[in-house]
Amino acid sequence: MRRSCACNRQEIINKMRKLWSQHVYWTRFFIISTAEELPDLKYITNRPLENPGDFAKVLKIFYGEKKADEFKKLLTEHLQIAGDLVNADKDMNTAKADELRQKWYANADDIAEFLSEAYQEYLDKTKDMSDEKMQDAAVQLDMIFAEFAERMKSGINFSDCKAQQIAEKLQRHITENYYDCTAEILRGLGQIYVGDERFKNNIDKHGKGTAEYAAKAIEHYCEK
Repeated sequence: MRRSCACNRQEIINKMRKLWSQHVYWTRFFIISTAEELPDLKYITNRPLENPGDFAKVLKIFYGEKKADEFKKLLTEHLQIAGDLVNADKDMNTAKADELRQKWYANADDIAEFLSEAYQEYLDKTKDMSDEKMQDAAVQLDMIFAEFAERMKSGINFSDCKAQQIAEKLQRHITENYYDCTAEILRGLGQIYVGDERFKNNIDKHGKGTAEYAAKAIEHYCEK
């Protein structure tokens, strides 16, 4: 049996775990370089600020650009406050450090609240789904990509109504079983289907070029 061709839960967990690990690593490097006044401080200071954008690219797929940008702003502020806090501690400015520490904690609370609210819809949608139903949903999703492959092999253009019906079917399936799949989110999914080799290879098991065909059909559908 094929596994789901959409954003497999474990793959997304692994991707987010990697991003959080990088966040921890670069924050640690910044603290060390600042404390020891190492020559790589300029690079180390700038590198962690790339992480919020990396997170936003993933979150955009599921929650849309507005939500993703909101998280990017929160995490950027978190890093900037942390940098100021490290420097205040280094300068032994206790009053400033205490002020920044409280600001940092408040920002962390905002991040936790954001992530909790963003994930709640998915939990509400799937909390009553049995393992069997979840597996059925994954199988049905895989069958949708098989339909894309059939259209492609039949020489049907991705903009044809027969291909567009599959894109609509995909959007409806995701909304009914996982989360509200807006046009913006669907477009993001189409991009990851061809942009991430793991997803691309999994979808292309139905036939080489299926992922690209599906992505083009989705993009055309979302432009309507």
